[in-house]
Amino acid sequence: MRPIKNRFFCLACGRAKMLFCTQKKAENFIKFNGDEILAETGIKLSRVYYCQLCGGYHVTSLESERLGRWLDRKIQRVVETYNLIQARKRRA
Repeated sequence: MRPIKNRFFCLACGRAKMLFCTQKKAENFIKFNGDEILAETGIKLSRVYYCQLCGGYHVTSLESERLGRWLDRKIQRVVETYNLIQARKRRA
């Protein structure tokens, strides 16, 4: 059974995801829960990545680090757009 205590809505991907404060905790989650999640859902968690928008680590079944880098760039654009909007609001 997947824990729900550390689930937060991630603006970068538009859905609730598990958020870990350290990479090691996320890796341990995969290590100790990966087989059970695979058996329950058919999804194999494969790696950990840092989310700039959440400020923590998520786990993913996407094995492609290239796709991960693309998502990182997407998140960076979202953060930059958000900061720009906030700066405009402060000036207005």
